[in-house]
Amino acid sequence: MLKTMGANEGLRSRKVIALVLLLSVLLSGLLVLPRMAFAESEEAAATTEKADDQTGAEKDSSAAKMSDGLPEDAVVMGNDVVWFGRSGDFAGLKVINDILAMGETINISGTKVGGSLRLSGRIITISECTVGQNITAAGQDVSVTDGSSKVVALAGQTIVFSGEATELKLAGSDVTIDGVVSGDVKVAAGTLTIGPNAQINGTLTGEVGQKPTIDEAATVAENEVIVSAKEEPKSFRERIELPYIAISAAVCVAIALLVEWLAGGLTEGAADLLSDRPGSFILSGVLGTILAPICALLICIPVVTIPVGMAILLMLLAIALVSSGFTSAMLAHLAMPNMNRYLSAGLVALVLGVLMAMPYVGIPLRGIASMFALGYFICAMRKGMKDRKEEKNFENKGARFA
Repeated sequence: MLKTMGANEGLRSRKVIALVLLLSVLLSGLLVLPRMAFAESEEAAATTEKADDQTGAEKDSSAAKMSDGLPEDAVVMGNDVVWFGRSGDFAGLKVINDILAMGETINISGTKVGGSLRLSGRIITISECTVGQNITAAGQDVSVTDGSSKVVALAGQTIVFSGEATELKLAGSDVTIDGVVSGDVKVAAGTLTIGPNAQINGTLTGEVGQKPTIDEAATVAENEVIVSAKEEPKSFRERIELPYIAISAAVCVAIALLVEWLAGGLTEGAADLLSDRPGSFILSGVLGTILAPICALLICIPVVTIPVGMAILLMLLAIALVSSGFTSAMLAHLAMPNMNRYLSAGLVALVLGVLMAMPYVGIPLRGIASMFALGYFICAMRKGMKDRKEEKNFENKGARFA
């Protein structure tokens, strides 16, 4: 029994020792693994920092190299170059993306651009540049020489292109093409000159003011340029169209005869008023022509008085429509009082209708006729109000004496 108990105790002690060893191994693993992970992270961070420092140094060195050929006030934004100023010179650069520049004078030479050139100025000169994408420039004098690009779009007064492009678009007063274009060329110019070194493999289209000057050594696959000659201003005789004159005279005569038939007394009264009081007649017409439309529009501002304003505008329109005939009949009474009133009104209306169809005097005569008609209308209204007032006063005096 004692042997059995001793054996059991030995077995227990061995289990305890094995358990303690196992726990110690686990604890040591838990302590060692975080330290190893931390050491690895520190090593990775150090490697990344070193790589960033190398990249930053490379960027700084490339920026330093780029700044050698840039204007002083140019700004490098990522892989782009941006400049605004008076005079800028770009020489021997290597730009990954684009160059954006605006100023009075821009000179770009010996530069390689991975993106595009976008320029605006008075004088723009691009020479010996390799542009990966497009060139877009607008100015007074624009020239692109000894370089290559995809699409070149230039606008200005004087444009010269002697480089290489896939497609060419030019708009200017004087345009010269003396380069190689593998695609189409579109031109809008006053004068177009194709130089001896020009080689256009596509179609030359556009519109020019004069016949293009094409050198014999130049190569143009298809020439579809349209020459649009400037239209000379029409002479005085060409401006006068007989059908329009006939219609104007016929309408004026018809209105004059109709007014004379329906309101002969009014035209005779207008002639007497113009003869007796020309100052008041003309002043009423001038003021009415200026102020009546303004007053009508002001009356239309409140919603309630819109019908009144519209009625005044329609009345002014009606006066303007009959003004030529009314004025003709009125002047007939003044100029030919002893002639038949219809015949005199028709003759004056015929002359006035022809004059109203003339290019330079027609509109002023229509305005004068409307002024005369409106002047008489205002004077007649004033006279009618004055007569009614006198009649009322006379009636009041009669009632007092009675």
